[in-house]
Amino acid sequence: MYSKKPNRLLHVDAIRGVTMLLVVYNHIVTFCLPSPCLTEINSILLLFRMPLFFFISGYFAYNADYTKDLLVKRSINRVVKQFYPTLILWLLCCFIFESAPIYDWPFDNWKNGYWFTFVSVEIFFIVAPLLCLFFYCRLSRKIQSISLTALCLIFVLLHHHYSLSGGWAKWNSLFCLWHLLCYIPFFILGMIVKLHNELFHKLFRKKWLLFLSTMCFICCIQYPNTPFYRPLSAISAIFTIYSLFFWLYNTGNRIVNKIFSSMAIIGCSTLEIYLIHYFIVYSVRENAYLECLGAVQNSIYEFPILLMLSIIICTLCLLAVRLLKYLNVYYLIFPAAYSRKAVKMVYNN
Repeated sequence: MYSKKPNRLLHVDAIRGVTMLLVVYNHIVTFCLPSPCLTEINSILLLFRMPLFFFISGYFAYNADYTKDLLVKRSINRVVKQFYPTLILWLLCCFIFESAPIYDWPFDNWKNGYWFTFVSVEIFFIVAPLLCLFFYCRLSRKIQSISLTALCLIFVLLHHHYSLSGGWAKWNSLFCLWHLLCYIPFFILGMIVKLHNELFHKLFRKKWLLFLSTMCFICCIQYPNTPFYRPLSAISAIFTIYSLFFWLYNTGNRIVNKIFSSMAIIGCSTLEIYLIHYFIVYSVRENAYLECLGAVQNSIYEFPILLMLSIIICTLCLLAVRLLKYLNVYYLIFPAAYSRKAVKMVYNN
């Protein structure tokens, strides 16, 4: 049950759950529509969907007391609990659905859809040692903020000038460097918000911030030729969604809290849902019954119908997790228990 999670993070887990639904929504549009195209609604969602996901990941990743023991523990968890299941299910997915030769699989920039979790692991091992350095150098919040902001700008510039040609092409394909450089600034932004949690929560209580960020996002949509259009639209959408969820959660409304709790169930299982949902989407993409979805494409019915399908797919993924646990094979794919044993072994040594 979700009640085991701290209530103070309910709105953040709910945001992560909604973002997971939007991820599945995009993959329905991409793989399941009879004439795959970038629908008008999905093109707007793509502006902030993955940036929001990385922002929330960065928010959860930051810790002010990042000791060596915490670095070791989280590093083992990233390898065992995230990289290992991603590698296993990616290879299985490729064996079932990929037509390309096996030696081409590692050089697929999209990793058959699994690039997100691979890049998340890469980002962790870039940022986590820096947090550990902050702790042992006893750097103030101000110095940490300046350092993280400078690092964020460096990655923005690297992404802006990054070239996929020449000798970089294979490295980009192998390590998904384009995705890493594109989304690590939003991961760092989430860390900065967590670093100044109290300050930002005071800001998020202000209705004028919600209004300004919403208007900024609308302007970005209306004027796509604006300089730094994509980062501006993503940041304004992130602040709009976060402040809206924060404000709704603090109203104390029971109905809102029940909805948030439902979304948080998905939010607390994003890894399993993300890794499993591709098997469902790829399995049904050739189904003749999906041809009827072409009628809702770019219509007023597209968002509610495809969102409902996204909820159904996420629910099926959660049921699949239940089934794996019932069959006692869950921890062979998602070895959380083995991770705790590994941490104890490292500490004992």
